Amino acid sequence: MDAENHVKIISKVIIKPSSPTPHTHKTVKLSFLDQLLAPPFYVPFIFFYQPDNSTVSVNHAQISQQLKNSLSEALTLFYPLAGKLNPQISTVDCSDDGAEFVEARVHTCLSDINFFDCGGIAIGICSSHQLTDGASLVAFVDSWAAACRGQGQKGNFAPPSFDLARYFPPRNMSGFGFPELKKEKLVTKRFVFDKEKLAALKCAAVFGPPGSSAVKGPTRVEVASAFIWKHFIENGHHVKNVPAAWHIVNLRPRVNPTMENVFGNFILKKFIFSSGADPEFHELVSKMRNGLREIDDEYIRKLSREYDGYVSDISKFYDLVASGEMESVGFSSWARFPVYEMDYGWGKPVWVCPTSCPEKNVVFLMGTKDGDGIEAWVNMLESSSEILEIKFKLLGIN
Repeated sequence: MDAENHVKIISKVIIKPSSPTPHTHKTVKLSFLDQLLAPPFYVPFIFFYQPDNSTVSVNHAQISQQLKNSLSEALTLFYPLAGKLNPQISTVDCSDDGAEFVEARVHTCLSDINFFDCGGIAIGICSSHQLTDGASLVAFVDSWAAACRGQGQKGNFAPPSFDLARYFPPRNMSGFGFPELKKEKLVTKRFVFDKEKLAALKCAAVFGPPGSSAVKGPTRVEVASAFIWKHFIENGHHVKNVPAAWHIVNLRPRVNPTMENVFGNFILKKFIFSSGADPEFHELVSKMRNGLREIDDEYIRKLSREYDGYVSDISKFYDLVASGEMESVGFSSWARFPVYEMDYGWGKPVWVCPTSCPEKNVVFLMGTKDGDGIEAWVNMLESSSEILEIKFKLLGIN
């Protein structure tokens, strides 16, 4: 049976908020960070749930209705997600138009790879990146799951705040735009850095060559990112400049006081450059760490006042990459988000993953369910994937 016959669309409906959005909240302004950093595409994530007594004993029609009702409740709290995005004037029209809810049946078992024949359930979430970042999307899913469990709209997060534009007002961005994505044949590969592989990488970062500066207590995200970055450096000698990396930084915990409930793209893209054509692994880990630690409360507050320099830097970076003078690899980490706590009433997910991305050399980092490992989802050219797969298999082998 081919893939098309495995999946059957059962229904498509529009779910509206359970209560109308007040007239005083009908328009939400996009922030300067939404304008500047959000790529013009959707990044879906999927939550997989194994069958248990609650999903086997209750028919799929009842579960579907529970999900629809609770989605309606969650959209009342997260009302911009039921509106219309208008990037030309940097606003969201909170018109209560609703969100599309698609129901499908998958003719296979969840253990082999919506409603599965085995009773398992997969819930996919897809929202415009121009409106949400990872933290915003997780907060929405948490609210939806809480409503589905019968615990109201409020989950484990504080109610969302939609005033990011108050701190980062929209700017005149004429002449600047996210670079047009080239139509290239990309593949998405998943690499699981388990405890053993991460231990080998951390050891290499801590105990570098004699005379080198060691990195104390490297994190799993730092070493996994540096390993993949080193691969792209070694695989990109044809370009004029040394390949660079960028990492998405969640700004919520880095401001004082923290702003954990802010909805929108409260993120920054930090560019990190290697010091040579063939850097040591521990050097890349160190550069990754030092670069990310620069993003603190003072840095963020300065950006809110003096944004021209950052816009100029990001524009030059995009131009170099677009012209082929520089190769880059980017990372977005969900490793600290509580995605494995999202319980709709039939238990916690057994697996959470992204899907493919239309942007080349972009890596999503997910924490494994046990909390010890890292799953790296790498979107790249097929020629790059073959070499990375070989090096990954050799990682940790003495």
